[in-house]
Amino acid sequence: MEEERRKVRVAIEEAAVAMLKQHIQDEDARIAREESRARGTKWHVGKEIPLAMIGTLLLQTAFIVWWAASVTAQTDANRQALAAFAITQNSVDKRQDDDARRSEDRILAQITAVSTKLDTLMERRAK
Repeated sequence: MEEERRKVRVAIEEAAVAMLKQHIQDEDARIAREESRARGTKWHVGKEIPLAMIGTLLLQTAFIVWWAASVTAQTDANRQALAAFAITQNSVDKRQDDDARRSEDRILAQITAVSTKLDTLMERRAK
């Protein structure tokens, strides 16, 4: 019985040693990867990245560039339309201002005429 316990203990110790060795190897590999990154090794695509994902990212990038170009074109068109509208609006404003001045002059002339007539009527009554 003592012999079996010793064999079990040895087997457990061997398993623990094997696990410890594996852990040390994993830790060494992790440290090597970090040192490699720190040295500035070039980036690479691993086999674990599917081609479908790469294709999807490329398509998304192409669509984003296309969308940005269309937004820029629409913005330019809007800018040109706004400039043309501003020119038209300025001419309309000027015409309206001129019309308002002429109307004001006519109204003042009519008020003056009415005032003159009232003065004449009041003078006639006063006599």
